[in-house]
Amino acid sequence: MNFKTILDFYLNSLLFLPALFFSPLIVYIIYIGFEPLWLWRQLHFLLTSDNRQKEQKKLSLVKGSDSEILDFLMSLDPPRIIIPDCNPEQFEKFISVNSRFLQVSLIKGQLEIMPPLPVHYESTSGEFQIMLQVGRWCDDNENLVGLPGSSQSGFRLRSLEDPNYPNKRTILSPDCAVVLKDRWNSLTDEDRRESFPPIAPNFIVELRSKYDSARLLHEKMEQWVNAGVDEAISLDFNKVPSEVRIYSFNPDTNAVVYREEKDPVEVRSQVLEGFVLNMQQVRKYVE
Repeated sequence: MNFKTILDFYLNSLLFLPALFFSPLIVYIIYIGFEPLWLWRQLHFLLTSDNRQKEQKKLSLVKGSDSEILDFLMSLDPPRIIIPDCNPEQFEKFISVNSRFLQVSLIKGQLEIMPPLPVHYESTSGEFQIMLQVGRWCDDNENLVGLPGSSQSGFRLRSLEDPNYPNKRTILSPDCAVVLKDRWNSLTDEDRRESFPPIAPNFIVELRSKYDSARLLHEKMEQWVNAGVDEAISLDFNKVPSEVRIYSFNPDTNAVVYREEKDPVEVRSQVLEGFVLNMQQVRKYVE
């Protein structure tokens, strides 16, 4: 079977790929107790998606060798289920039964669910190495740290929400995060006890896996900074040479900006005083 056959199968199956994980999703939704009308609206939203037509249009532009077709296939965004009108209670219930199996985000009340793509040891080992280095800095600077976070944590980003729709929340999870003590202490005791604290971390790191979309990762990094993150770092070892982007907010232009580094040996944080991310240590586990 050549790549052209594989690609044809992919494009002809775009509406069915989500079904591979939509069946267990229905079970979870029933368990959570969503109304039948709500479930029908979400299913209808999924089945009327125009993703298939978009990808078929892209296919008409693909010509040439198997390697070109493979590059095109890897450039496609993986299929997602997008469920509008998900309230905070529904999101928390969904997370409680899915957090270890699906990647999920809540964007202004819209639940985005990624399929359970294979998890490679390279990405998990890379995340662990990043957490290890950040964790050492946190241990050495306990007086500065309010709350460290991993990919199992989530933060409610109020500045990205519409105050006219309080139930349409935005919750994102980073691969690694640090909330400094001053910012953490600005929360009330009640806010600190929330499952998803309503605060933007000062510092986050995201590691792109083989199956993550570069475009969606870039958009997520912009969301982090627009929400109040002071320094957001993305690492991409899928590109040759590897690419690091350090995102921040420029008050002069009132916009998110980033600087790009190719194959850096280390990345020095401008937010975590004295912290240096050893890229050679991370690279050992992801390449």
